[in-house]
Amino acid sequence: MKRIFTALVLGSLLFATSAQAQTTAAQTARINVPSILFISFTGDVDFGAAADADFTAGFKDVAGFTLTHRGNILHDVTVVADQAVFNKDAVAGVKPASDLLYDMDGGGLTAMPVVPALLENGAAVGQHTKNFDFRVLLSLLADTPGLYELPFTFTVSPD
Repeated sequence: MKRIFTALVLGSLLFATSAQAQTTAAQTARINVPSILFISFTGDVDFGAAADADFTAGFKDVAGFTLTHRGNILHDVTVVADQAVFNKDAVAGVKPASDLLYDMDGGGLTAMPVVPALLENGAAVGQHTKNFDFRVLLSLLADTPGLYELPFTFTVSPD
C-alpha cells in the first residue's frame, strides 16, 4: 500500500511539474491606415468632327462618362478648366472654357468653370460614381476651322 501511495504522490508531482512548465508568447498585430483618396474618369471627352447640323443646333453632345471617387475620410470633389480658353491647333485661341458644358447625373448643364467648382461637398466614406455628359457650344461666326482642345481637371481632397 505504501508503494501505491508513493507512486500516486510521485505521479501527481510529475503532472504538477509539467503544468508549471507552460509558457506564452504574446503578440500584437499592427497596420498603419493613412487617409486614402482616389479619383478616376473613364474615357476621353472627344466630340469628333462638328457637322453642319451641329452648327445649326448650336451645339454638339457626347455622353456616357463615369467619374469614380472613393476615400476612407469625408472628401470634396471639384472640377475646373485648366485654362480660360480652348487651345486651337495647339495655341491659345479665343473660344471660352464656358463653351464646354457638363451634366452630372442628369442635374442640368453647367458651364465649365475657370475656378474650382464644388461637385460634391463632404462625400461620405466609401466609393461613389457619378455619370457625366458633355456639350460644346458652336457658332459659325466664332468657331473657325481647327482642332479645339480644353484640358480640365477633377480633384478629390479631404473635406
